[in-house]
Amino acid sequence: MVHCDPEQAVIKRVKIGYTASDGTPVLRGDYVLIDASRNVVSEPGIYYVADPDRREAKRVIVNADEQTGELIARLPGRADPVSIGELEVLGRAMAVFHSI
Repeated sequence: MVHCDPEQAVIKRVKIGYTASDGTPVLRGDYVLIDASRNVVSEPGIYYVADPDRREAKRVIVNADEQTGELIARLPGRADPVSIGELEVLGRAMAVFHSI
């Protein structure tokens, strides 16, 4: 069950399909429910962050290192991790709604 305050909910349409870290396929045209109250990376998941130009939201995937448990954030298509402290987190993806 997804718990998200309706006043903090944002719906975003996906432009580029991807596979979530749990294996969930997210296709172009699907909708993602974003909880804007979760503006700090505190657990593994998919977060949306502001790009430096503040023109669009970018997806960041956060996983926990299997050995240390440390949270590691990566932008899609980039192998190098990004510093979590430098991200301006807009919210955490809570659910995916597939188009019909």
